[in-house]
Amino acid sequence: MTTGELREPLTDQGRTAGDVLLDVSGLTVEFERRRQPPLRAVDDVGFRVRRGTVVGIVGESGSGKSMTANAIMRLLPSGGRIVSGEITFGGTPLLGLREEAMRQMRGKRIAMIFQNPMTSLNPAFTIGRQMTDMMVHHERLDRDAAMTRARELLQSVGIPAVDRQLAAYPHQLSGGMRQRVIIAMALSCRPDLLIADEPTTALDVTIQAQILELLDEIAADPARAIVFISHDFGVIARMCDEVVVMYRGKIVETGPVARVLSEPEHPYTRALLGAIPRPGQRGQRLATVEDQIGATQPLGARR
Repeated sequence: MTTGELREPLTDQGRTAGDVLLDVSGLTVEFERRRQPPLRAVDDVGFRVRRGTVVGIVGESGSGKSMTANAIMRLLPSGGRIVSGEITFGGTPLLGLREEAMRQMRGKRIAMIFQNPMTSLNPAFTIGRQMTDMMVHHERLDRDAAMTRARELLQSVGIPAVDRQLAAYPHQLSGGMRQRVIIAMALSCRPDLLIADEPTTALDVTIQAQILELLDEIAADPARAIVFISHDFGVIARMCDEVVVMYRGKIVETGPVARVLSEPEHPYTRALLGAIPRPGQRGQRLATVEDQIGATQPLGARR
């Protein structure tokens, strides 16, 4: 995919941005380390997401993209903590919520598609059990109604032989099928915000295209918004309206995708764009950027 394939701009003829759904301000995340100062994984990050839009977060591995998403969900790994900042969702400050209230928010109003579907699905339970448990808990559906909706959701994401897949365990499905199940589960409670963290990683190009088309359909709903995390500027150009570029835990550039692609302002953004493989470039060196300690490192490596 090239950066020339841009999503239609937000205009009166295209999709229209609505009210601010997610507002992240001054977000800083640190990890405690033995006999060393804390490691700052996310440093003073701030951005807004409006209804009816797709906001991309792009950067190479370790730039803080996934950690930002985990902080929004309040699902940081062990040792991580939010030391400052505000996260407001639909007017509700998330960092002030008790854990029980945050659990109600997750899945029902904010859902996340994780990179590896095998770590998101419980290997001990069938797909049907996992999908219906979520809807029974959040939507207060009875078990039969939840199973009916599970069938509809799996059909909507293009999964064949739905009853067989509902009775299957995660290891019995292909990677592409598991990712479709995760998307169906994320949509099961009709969330306002969907966070997609590298949803096409490790999938073949045909399945990648199908997943992106499915997310495109979700993005067409003016009441919803998507935060799309990727290392790939080509996919960001295809999916997103706005883009946030992260490097070493910081935001180095933001703006409409078309502007950032055509007129990148930060050297890191230019280096990322320069690292996109293009026909006829075989044998040429990847773009590099001088890091904070004076060394140069190749950019554009996959997660």
